[in-house]
Amino acid sequence: MSSPTYIPFFLDDLDALEPLCDDERGRLFTSLLQYGKTGELTELSGNEKYLFPMFKGRIDRFYKSYQETCERNKNNIKKRYTKSTTVDGGSARIRSLPSEEEAKAEEEAKSKSNPNTSRASAFDAFWSAYPKKVGKGAAEKSFSKLSPSLLPQMLSAIDTQKKSDQWAKDNGQFIPNPTTWLNQRRWEDEVQTKSSGFAYNGDFEEGTSL
Repeated sequence: MSSPTYIPFFLDDLDALEPLCDDERGRLFTSLLQYGKTGELTELSGNEKYLFPMFKGRIDRFYKSYQETCERNKNNIKKRYTKSTTVDGGSARIRSLPSEEEAKAEEEAKSKSNPNTSRASAFDAFWSAYPKKVGKGAAEKSFSKLSPSLLPQMLSAIDTQKKSDQWAKDNGQFIPNPTTWLNQRRWEDEVQTKSSGFAYNGDFEEGTSL
């Protein structure tokens, strides 16, 4: 079965790419082309690594939909060429018009062949990265009110906050629900870390400076 010769991009992807520098955009685009052509994953080290999962998920869905559409069209063609008649002593196949059900199935296949929007793909990347998987529907609704261009900042914040004392405490008991995290713009929080200093206990001798 054939494979598509392109990967889908949208004009509003520029919003998501805005935080990246030219080198990061180039590495991201090259890695996506490589993945679309061979399925191989490229190791990324810059900010582009936060956007790669979003585009990778879109490519995976697009390829799956493409294969399903090809298979459905193949089956529809077989159904249409089932009638036969005799012409000059031989057998010839006659093309029959598609039924209403077949026409409807083709329309659904065409609509499904279109990849998800940039915003939906961005939410998939956010949901994959966020460690607390509760209230997905509510979280998606909250995410839809935000610009996809915030995704790199969100993913970077999630990566940092995963290492914080609050999120690591008691097996993640104090990790906010994703909807709360989005509604309160918690990606803008300043992460609290343990103090590396020492506490004065009153044992210094007179004249000793801190």
